[in-house]
Amino acid sequence: LTAEMLPDEFFREGLIYDVDDMDAILNQFISYMRDGSDEELSQTNINTLLQEVAVQFTPLDIRFEAQELPIIPARSLSLKRLIANLVNNAKRYGAEPIELSASHVDDHILISVADHGEGIPADQIDDLMQPFVRGNDARTIQGSGLGLAIVKRIVDIHNGQILIQNREQGGLEAIISLPLTKTEVAEVLNNSALEKIKQTLSERF
Repeated sequence: LTAEMLPDEFFREGLIYDVDDMDAILNQFISYMRDGSDEELSQTNINTLLQEVAVQFTPLDIRFEAQELPIIPARSLSLKRLIANLVNNAKRYGAEPIELSASHVDDHILISVADHGEGIPADQIDDLMQPFVRGNDARTIQGSGLGLAIVKRIVDIHNGQILIQNREQGGLEAIISLPLTKTEVAEVLNNSALEKIKQTLSERF
């Protein structure tokens, strides 16, 4: 309130910027400490989470086309925060359009968030998921350096893996690999076989 009433516009805007920056850092630190490990598992549709994040970031140019995926037990709110953090990271340091996708490969679900920016030097990639570490190009932008650290913690509590890499066509891509249980893989295979049988029967009759 005091900052808003200051007569010097330049000083006022600078002070408000700093307060907003501190507020963002505190919020991200709280999110980092609350890694979602206390959240109950629930049956989760990854496509629904991706669609909700795309709507959340409207009018950002986000491109997403749903693929057939199994429903999995997961911490839905934490996964949604993970995806949102990656999209926000792409928004700040990359360039639109941002591409979201999820696919079922063998016994894993792969979630990808990719942008069309300039990418980052390869020697900085391994350090990005360390708490309070920020890339050189992010030094003049608000943030705490916790966004990707939060992502890494959420991936870990799902026994998954994360890969961040520069794309050949330009931009940065984050790929999250979530393992499926043997029961889930069996259900996927059974469903696929059932669909093939249905298709064969419909073609014959």
